[in-house]
Parts: sequence; C-alpha cells; structure tokens
Amino acid sequence: MLSRVLRFLFAQDRIGAIHIWLHRFGGAIFATVILVAVAGLFFQKFNPKQPTHIHDSYTTGSIRGIVSGNSGLIVDVTLPDGTPLRFNVIGQELKRSLVETACVERRMFTATGKFTHLLSLPQNCSIDD
Repeated sequence: MLSRVLRFLFAQDRIGAIHIWLHRFGGAIFATVILVAVAGLFFQKFNPKQPTHIHDSYTTGSIRGIVSGNSGLIVDVTLPDGTPLRFNVIGQELKRSLVETACVERRMFTATGKFTHLLSLPQNCSIDD
C-alpha cells in the first residue's frame, strides 16, 4: 500500500530513498504525533474554562511620586481609602496619561479571592463613574 502511494506521489528514483527514510524515522514521527495529540488533550482537559481574574472596579488615585527606573517609570499612587500602591509603567500611552491622578483597575483572582491593582488608561475610569 505504501509503495503504491509513493509511486503516485514521487518519481521512481526517489521512492527508494523515501522508503528507507520512513523505515528509519517512521517510529519517531509516529511517536511525536501521538505525544502531541496526548499533550493537546491533556491541556484541553485541564485548562480552566473560567478566567484567572475578573474585573472588580476602576478608581482614581492621586500620584505621590514618579521616578525613572531601569525599565520604565516607577509610580507611587495613593487610593482614596489611603492604600499606597507602587507600579512599574512601561507603555508610552500610559506614561503620557500620568499627570496628577492615575486610573487604577482593581481585579479579583478567581482561585484565591485576593485583589490586585493595575494602572489603566484614564478613559476607563470615566466609564466606571
């Protein structure tokens, strides 16, 4: 059966080389295909369908200080409830939006219920108000 398929697809002088190559590496190719299929099924089964975090709210905090760091800006923000936060800002659009106040997104991790804060663009705070 394999010889018929090879004759149909390739010239006669290549069939012998391909046949030898398949006999030599066929097991490894078959094992790789099976491994990829099993890994795909594993990740599909154990990949959580829910997101790792959910959006809680946006709030506006006052900027207490901006320092230039190695990989961007380091911004100290105080939330309205008095919580101090420190962020490392890399994006140019976010850097340009930092003047006196900063928009802070509050997210909750679904697995633990703990909250985290991220700097966000100012237009996001105007949506949540």
